[in-house]
Amino acid sequence: GQTPYGNVDVAVGGNRTSSGTYRVSNIRAGLTNGHYDQFKDFTIRALDFTPAIASYGFPSSDLRGILLSAPMFNKTLSYTSFWGAIPGGDFTQLAQSSGLSPTKKAWLEGIGVNYKPARYINFKSFYAHSYGTERSQPVLTSDVSGFGMDYHLVRFNLDAQMAYDHLESISYTAATSMTLPKLRIGLTTTDSDKKFASLLGGNPGGGFMSQSLNINYNPLSNVNI
Repeated sequence: GQTPYGNVDVAVGGNRTSSGTYRVSNIRAGLTNGHYDQFKDFTIRALDFTPAIASYGFPSSDLRGILLSAPMFNKTLSYTSFWGAIPGGDFTQLAQSSGLSPTKKAWLEGIGVNYKPARYINFKSFYAHSYGTERSQPVLTSDVSGFGMDYHLVRFNLDAQMAYDHLESISYTAATSMTLPKLRIGLTTTDSDKKFASLLGGNPGGGFMSQSLNINYNPLSNVNI
């Protein structure tokens, strides 16, 4: 609901166990459109949350901790920083016993930064670090970082991103498209290094390479080829 400092929201998640009892598994709370003194339009998430950093190679996991996101310099620059414990099941918050679902002795922290110097171009980067004795084994790296750019100008679009595991592996993805009257051409390519290590732990995923070419032609308003 609305408060003098922004919009507050709270969500409680639960599940039914095999014995038929209902238990609270997670609590999500946050403040959006926050404002205090000279600080405006910031977001705070607490307890259970998912880091909202949409970058290629960014580790995907729910966390229990805190997140802060805020714009700067008339929204030309924005950042998201976070810290939290990794759930006991890595990706799930379902409770098997009373109380909130457990977390491991493993933590993830990091920051994502977006820089938008003009309406048609955006640069983004992130850095994430993990630590703790209960990360999935083997732990091959504790750090991952990435960089990307989006370029959208009239009929031409480009989205390119890369990630580095701070060992020897770099993975990337890129998509480009051109839109003309009645015709759209798009090309996407992804190269995920087979040795790319996850900072959540575990063996590398094996890697893959893919490419796709899409051509859409609309000779008539109701005809698509």
